[in-house]
Amino acid sequence: MLDQAGRTGRIPRRIPIYYTEYGFQTNPPDRIFGVRVGLQPQYINQSDWMASRDSRVRAVSQYKLVDEASLASFQSGLRFLDGRAKPAYAAYRLPIWVSGRGSRLRVYGQIRPAANGTPQVVQIQRRARKSAPFVTVKTITVRSRYGQFLTRVRKKGGVWRLAWGGVLSREARVARR
Repeated sequence: MLDQAGRTGRIPRRIPIYYTEYGFQTNPPDRIFGVRVGLQPQYINQSDWMASRDSRVRAVSQYKLVDEASLASFQSGLRFLDGRAKPAYAAYRLPIWVSGRGSRLRVYGQIRPAANGTPQVVQIQRRARKSAPFVTVKTITVRSRYGQFLTRVRKKGGVWRLAWGGVLSREARVARR
């Protein structure tokens, strides 16, 4: 729609996009519009991945950090009203998205807590099966302005995660296309 409006001269062409007040309401507590609380982390990380691929997106801000007291309001927080962290808290802090076809996977991530522009070392880890330990598959130094990275690894089954300075991401399976 923005591109169509730009082509007709209604707005400037290639106008930048700022995702403000972005989030996914959860069930609990929102039993009508909320997604399962266990899906919120995946949705947040997928939307981060999608936004990173669009050169027009300048910013994405999570809305809210803590759920509202009124159920008629927003329940998209990273914490429940009582302060307990939702599973999405860790996913927002250290996003991971794993996707790809063929023999290679793409691993997208971001080290949000790091100071902008400071080089950071992150490990990409994989666990082949539930009873197995996580093993570091690749270690990279992230040098991007906002701590985002995209790298490729050999395609293997199991569960993936990021490890950075004692912080672990959520455990992610390869996304279906």
